[in-house]
Amino acid sequence: MAETSTNGAIAVRGNGRDRCALEEAVADIADRVVVAVPDDLNAFLITRAVRSLNPDAVIAAIIREPENHTIFASDGIVIIHMRQADDRQT
Repeated sequence: MAETSTNGAIAVRGNGRDRCALEEAVADIADRVVVAVPDDLNAFLITRAVRSLNPDAVIAAIIREPENHTIFASDGIVIIHMRQADDRQT
């Protein structure tokens, strides 16, 4: 997280669905928000919370399950799929 401030970003550790944490992260006025949590459902709930505070922000979410692309894309979220170590190309 230390590297983020060097690059001019703000990183906040906490519950991303909590309004106080989002306010600490200044999500309401951010141009871009990156959601990187280990669970796709939590990522989706966080993107919804951010979107309610800041409808104009570009939101990028890292997701792990490809079948979840549709629910994120329907809200205009930029999706980054993180492959698991055991994922195999077919």
